[in-house]
Amino acid sequence: NAILTKLSDHLKLAGFEIIFCAADGIVCKGQNLDLTDFVHYVKEVGQPNFTFSVGIGNELQHSFFALKYAKAIGKNKTVIRQETSGFSVIE
Repeated sequence: NAILTKLSDHLKLAGFEIIFCAADGIVCKGQNLDLTDFVHYVKEVGQPNFTFSVGIGNELQHSFFALKYAKAIGKNKTVIRQETSGFSVIE
């Protein structure tokens, strides 16, 4: 999928290690992601035909729960699972 490749390349350029990139998802790890830039880029790449849900966390389990929450609250949502404060939604 060309869109997943673009997103994966964007994350690699930001210094992230891609663990999984296939079907409709990307799993990666890294530090210091510019969330404003990333959320804007995700929305830009998918327009006008695709929407994305993003889950971010310090551990794989937190990322998974953030992703499930993002999918539950609507389209084009980015959710961060914070250690102390629960979920934060970035739009």
